[in-house]
Amino acid sequence: MAWLERSAGSTALADADDAKADAIKTAAMSKLWNPAVGAYGQSSSKPDVLVEDANALALQYGFVPAGKEAGVLAAMKTLWTPYGAIMGPGLQDPTGHTIEPFANGMETAGRFASGDTAGALDLMRRTWGPMIDKKNPLYTGAFWEFKNSTGGVNRATASLAHGWAASPSVQLTEQLLGVTAVSAGYQSWSIAPRPGTVRWASGAVPTAYGTIKTEWTSDPKSGRFTLTAQTPAHTTGTITVPVGRNSVITVNGHAAKDFDSRAKTSGGSVVLAVPGGTYQITVSQR
Repeated sequence: MAWLERSAGSTALADADDAKADAIKTAAMSKLWNPAVGAYGQSSSKPDVLVEDANALALQYGFVPAGKEAGVLAAMKTLWTPYGAIMGPGLQDPTGHTIEPFANGMETAGRFASGDTAGALDLMRRTWGPMIDKKNPLYTGAFWEFKNSTGGVNRATASLAHGWAASPSVQLTEQLLGVTAVSAGYQSWSIAPRPGTVRWASGAVPTAYGTIKTEWTSDPKSGRFTLTAQTPAHTTGTITVPVGRNSVITVNGHAAKDFDSRAKTSGGSVVLAVPGGTYQITVSQR
């Protein structure tokens, strides 16, 4: 809400929303954080009961204290099954509502936000892989409302085309492909892929100013990464590419040193601030 207010509403209301968010974060830490578990408990009356959604959202929105993220990720992984993560002890529905794609989508988002791309994609494959398998008897060409503990559905009213299970559509676009809006309508944008072990991605994002098209390839063995982006005129953005200690970077055929005034290094990556246009960036090893 603070972002929306700053983009299209009242700065004062945005500041109030920020203050409210800070108060919620402080309360969550004081009432729900369980240091023995290394994660957040279900409630102040059930601090030892681990639940997926609350911990996932805490990671996604930066509630978890610095340095504690790995512990929360490990705690949530204890809820995993071959078919996805269960909601948490005591929360399973006796009619079969055990693995909830809605909450699993929160966890994949939290893992992406924490830099655990491999974990996010692993859980995504477990949860949604069977849904897109055309040989699966439950295949509908859409995402399911929930699954039971054996990966099936045992409630006659279960939806097999459910909007709340569609988080991979957003996350594969924003996290794997890497395209996100920074300001309203994508007037400013960010392209920051999280490739993990994925070899390539390609996609297009329609915006109020035109379509952002991007594709990238990644070879973890050689360390070579290439990205091509076409972005609308009259917009600005940042392009982030992964780098190593001995990386050589070229932008549109020119050495990246020519762009030093607009580039900065951050956590194993280079961030290039650019106006709208077409860019081909190559990262290779010396």
